[in-house]
Parts: sequence; structure tokens; C-alpha cells
Amino acid sequence: MLDPQKVITMTKLAIYDKEGAEEDLNIDRFFRHDYIYRQNMWIRLYLLIGCLVVIGLRVLHMLAVDQADLFALDFRAELIKAAVFILIVLVGYTIIGTIQYTVVYERSQRRMREYFALLDELTPPAPEEDAPEPPAATRREPRRTHGTASMDTRKHNKLL
Repeated sequence: MLDPQKVITMTKLAIYDKEGAEEDLNIDRFFRHDYIYRQNMWIRLYLLIGCLVVIGLRVLHMLAVDQADLFALDFRAELIKAAVFILIVLVGYTIIGTIQYTVVYERSQRRMREYFALLDELTPPAPEEDAPEPPAATRREPRRTHGTASMDTRKHNKLL
């Protein structure tokens, strides 16, 4: 008869395989720092594009609605304002993203550790020295010249 504890363990493993294993394996492909850097890189790219769109809309608003003269604008001051805006947004979202993806990575690693611990519960421990000796006909004797003949050949070939 089946052990009920093993059935419960196998059910937990199957649920994890079906629901979250693929995502966790994709996260586990990277080291923690690399995963966080990669995710933050995409956040920064999208934010930069968004900030440039907002700045472009602001310039269009100034020219169309405020009827500002294009040649009378102080481009240096506007560029400094835009750079400060972009910098603040990027730094803020990088900090938020780093915290978020650190938590995601750690949770993924914890789920995988639990998964492998459950797998270890199912697999029986390897027998230590209780294993019977294989029959003499199938057992191979170690080569007596293990390493020595090949080492002499290598040394001889190097000298040539």
C-alpha cells in the first residue's frame, strides 16, 4: 500500500510543477545581482522613453498653448530641468525596482529550496556499505599502469 505521506508530498510537488516551477526556473537561470540588474535595465529603458515623451509633450504645450517663441526659450535651463526630472525618476524607480526584484528573487529561491527538500524526502538515502559486491565476472580490475604509461608518453611527446 502507498504511504499517505508520500502521496501528499508528490501532490505538493505536482502542484508546484504545474503552477510556478517554470517561472522559478527562469529566475534561477541568473545570479541574484544579474537578475536584478537585467530587470532594472528594462525599467530604466521604458522610463527613459516615457520621460522623453513627457518632456516632448511639455515642449509642444509651451509652443502651442503658451505661444512661447521658439527662439526666446532658454534651452539650457529647460535641458537642466529635463535632466533633473529624468534623473529623479530613474533613481527613484531603480530603488523601487531593486527592492521589488530582490524580493521576487528571494521568494523564488525559497520555493525552489522547499521543492528540493520535498524531493529529498521522496528519494531514499543511498545505501552506504550494505551494498553487495558485484560478481567477480562483472567486476573489472583496475589497470596497474594507471597514469604512469600515459604520463611517460606525454613527457616523451613534449620533448620531441
